[in-house]
Formats: sequence, C-alpha cells, structure tokens
Amino acid sequence: MVVYSPAVLRAALFNAVCTSRVEDAKLCVQRGGNVDWRDEGEGSCGLTTLQASVCAEGKTDEKIEMVKYLLSLRVNIDDIDYVESTALHFCAALGNGDLIDLLIKRGANPNVYDAEALTPLHLAVNQGHMSCVRALLNNWAKVNLSDTDVTGPGDAYEVHKMVSVPGASLYIAKRGTPLHVCAATDRAPIAEHLIDEAGADVNSPKGAHGCTPLHIACRAGFAGMCKLLLDKGCDVRSRDDSGEEPLHRCVENGDIGIAKMLLESGADASCVNHAGVTPMHLAAAFARKDFFELLLSHGADPNQACTKVYEDWDGGRAPLHYAAHAGDLPAFVRLVDLGADLRKLSGVGWPPLFYAVEANNKDVVDYIVRRDLEEGMHFVADRSRTPLMVAAMHNAVESAEILMKSYPFTVNWQDETGRTALHWAAKRAQQDVMQRILDFGGNKSIRDKNGATCADLFPNLVKPPPKRQWEEERKGPQGEAVWSYKNVMENTSLRYLKRTMSARRVREIAHERQCNWCKKYSFDALRCAACKSVYYCDSNCQQKDWKVGGHRFQCVTKGIQDLVSLKVKGKKGLCIRTSNH
Repeated sequence: MVVYSPAVLRAALFNAVCTSRVEDAKLCVQRGGNVDWRDEGEGSCGLTTLQASVCAEGKTDEKIEMVKYLLSLRVNIDDIDYVESTALHFCAALGNGDLIDLLIKRGANPNVYDAEALTPLHLAVNQGHMSCVRALLNNWAKVNLSDTDVTGPGDAYEVHKMVSVPGASLYIAKRGTPLHVCAATDRAPIAEHLIDEAGADVNSPKGAHGCTPLHIACRAGFAGMCKLLLDKGCDVRSRDDSGEEPLHRCVENGDIGIAKMLLESGADASCVNHAGVTPMHLAAAFARKDFFELLLSHGADPNQACTKVYEDWDGGRAPLHYAAHAGDLPAFVRLVDLGADLRKLSGVGWPPLFYAVEANNKDVVDYIVRRDLEEGMHFVADRSRTPLMVAAMHNAVESAEILMKSYPFTVNWQDETGRTALHWAAKRAQQDVMQRILDFGGNKSIRDKNGATCADLFPNLVKPPPKRQWEEERKGPQGEAVWSYKNVMENTSLRYLKRTMSARRVREIAHERQCNWCKKYSFDALRCAACKSVYYCDSNCQQKDWKVGGHRFQCVTKGIQDLVSLKVKGKKGLCIRTSNH
C-alpha cells in the first residue's frame, strides 16, 4: 500500500475541492486527508476547505454538492481564515446566492464580521449582487449593522481625526451600514430594496464621523442616489460629528445640480458646522464660482465669519479670506462683485490681502493693491505689521515686489517691536526675499527695540514658516489626493478577488522519487543538497551511498568544483567533500 505524505494529500484535496470534484475529494479523505486542513499557499491567507469550495470554478450544482459533502463531515461552517472571513463572506463577494441560502440554513451566522468589520451583506451590496442581498435578508441578516459598531484600540483617535481642507472634514476608512455602502457605490436599486423591504434606516448616523448616507451620496456626486434618499425621507438637515450638513459635502464635491435639489428640499444655505464654516466658505475655498449666486439667492451671507480659532490663534475668517488664500482670481473678483467686503478683518485683524500675500497669490495681491491705490488706502494690521512683512516671513518674492513698487515707504517700515520686513525675512532665513528688499532700498543697519539688526536675527538653524490650518494636504485613507468613497470599497473587492484566484490555483503535487541507495520509491524523498541530481529516503541512505555507493566520486556541485577531489589519497581513501553530505 502506498502511504501518501500530508503535503501531497493537502495539495490533492484542495485541488479537488477547488474544482468541485467530489469523488476525488472523497478519495483524498479515505487516504488520510483532513477536511479541517488549511491552504497555506502564498496569498490564500489560511483558506479553509469550505471557503475553497465556495471559491471553486464550475457549475453551481457541483459547488453545492461539494459544500454538502464537506458539511456532512462536520466541517466548521463559521471557521475563519487568517483575515477573519467566513465562507459566507466569500459567497457574498462572489455572488453565490444559492450557497448563501444553503449555508445559513445549515447554521452559518449571517451577521459575522470579517477583519475589516464588514458583514456578508456589506460585501453583497458593494458588489451589486441583488440575489445575495435577497438571500441574506430572507435569512435574518441585520440591515443596520455598521463597521463603526466594532471598535478597536485605535478607533478613538480615528473617529476624531480630520484633514483640514479649507474648513472641511474628511471621512476616512469606515464604510457604515450597507445603505452607506449603497450611497458610496451608487447602487440605487439595492438601496431601494434595503429601505422598502428590509427597513434600512435612511438617517443612520453610523457612517464615518457620524455621517448619513445622504452625506456620502452628496460628497460622491450621485444625483440619482441623492434623489432616492430624499424621496425616502432622508433628513436634508442632518449633521455629522463635525456639525456639517449634506450641503457642505455637496459644495465640497462641486455638483450644483445636487445643491439645487438639496435647497429645494429645505437645506439651509447659511448652515454652519462646529467651526462656524458655511457652504459659502467652502465654495470660496474651492473656487466654486457657480455656487456663489445660488447660495446668495437662498439667503447666504457673503461676509459671515466662521467661529473657529486655530492653534496659531487665527480664525474668524469670512469667505473672501478663503478665496484670497485659494488664489483663484475670477472667483475672488466674482465674490467681491456680489458684495463680499474687500477689507473684512479676520479674528487676528487680517484683511484678505494678508492671506493672499501669505500664499503668494500674486494675481489676487495685484488686484487688491490696485483697488486700494484707487481709494488711496494702505492697510496696517495689529502691532503695526504691514503686508510686506508677511511676504518677508513666507518668502513671497512676487507679492513683495508688487507691494514695494506700490508702497515704497513700507520697505523700511518698523512695527511695534522696531523690526522691518528685512528683520522678519532674516529671522526666517528667507534669502530670496531679503535680496529683493535690499534691491528696493532696504536698510540692513536698522535696529529693533532690542538693538538687533537683521544680521543679528539670522538663525543658525533654519526653521520653515508656520503653516496655517488650511494648508494641510488633503489625503484619503489610501493616500489619494482626491477623495473617493468608491475607491475604498473597490480595494475591499480586490482583496477578496486575490484570495479567490489564489484558491483556484493548481497546486503542484509531488511525484514519487527513487532513492539512489535503496532504490525504493517515496513521495518524501529529498534531493541531494550539493549536486541536486539524486534523491534519498533519509540521511542514513545518503551516508551509505556516500561512503559505500561511490556518490562521493560523482557529486560535483557546479561552481564549487575545486572543493571536490576525485583522487583517493593514502590507505584511508581520503576525499575532500562538501559540507552538504
């Protein structure tokens, strides 16, 4: 009788299971195979035999027969792989509705979470498998479960994490309920089924940062999904954890059609989040010119200041401050024409000019300066600071040139501390702007109230200028520059697809090898480590063949032939040999 090694039986069993060959699987079990074995191959993540049978290629009837056979052997129906997925998760991801019905009726848990805290219903919705959605809901799958219900050690930090895009928060990495997934992937028919047939909560705040499905649909730009949710009673004034309403998300995305739909449904154009940021602030920050008149026609105030005070003590900015920092001249001019105050002060007493200079938006700087010159105005901020000093701090060379040409008397202007623009440029080691100030007549011998010249303030260690809250880069959970809710779920789908393809691979089954000494055949015979041309049952056969069989005269490893001598020396027959034997 031939005895097969566990490695051979494991490979043969998984090959049979993944091709739905029930008779071959039975033969493997009869010869010692175990249905509780796992696939340890690369990319399979400890796949169980039941999961492999679900991933199999072939007809549904053949898969069902294989699943029934494995269940007859009392395989654990809820057993998980190394990323906590069950066979039911794979069924949902692959669209096997008949198998879902079979597994749940045999005792599978339809509400189990995988490592990403997703249930089978999340995966079925994400892939658009209506048959799987129906099968799960018909078998008591809970429609309002969310990955935000499952918390880990790091979740307390993630819940409050924000990425500061001009006052707008960012939802990261969490999906919410299956209805949130519908909103993110634009699965309107499935969303309607979840709401009408399963009673999904259209106002569920279980999305990332407490957002509702309408927040996500507005941010993703799915007009049809937004209309469906509004028709089904979704609250147009719902707020997430940062106090933002769907209209904030709509403006952030830039779909004016959805904005009109929200406003017609009762959205407030002057709504504010916890930082006092309105949709008008966001429209200005993102240069959404087409939103200005729409919001103003519904009662928005172009000069409303936000209430947020940031770590650098700046805050109280009006929409025009955001537009000046963004640097889009047509949007800035349009906002001024619609009534925005060109000299509105922020919480630190800065007009829009200072923010435009700070960002070195020379077109906006030039526009504001020309307007000020026409009216004979020059603005000095708190502590007698000039726009030129701001340009010096941030190395805004182009803006500095415009200011020095327009206001030459500010080149050596001293603030309350006695410092000039040259002092501030020197303190930040901004050598480019220092040179231009000197070219325009900057006096490097002026001393501040502490008696220091600009040369005395030049640091040994150069530090970058401080960044304001709105200068942080916008990044999503995958590092993308432009946020995409759909991208997150596509990555989840890809992970399941990779594991499915790994399950369907053909596993190499070892052939019987003949021992070079005893001439017996075995699946477990190992190759000579030096020459790799002969096989042995074990180390005893290898040693005998070396000493008696003469393999020491034939074993020459390519590349190290100088280590082997074919000459027998003396009576002992001394031979230099490799350490592999």
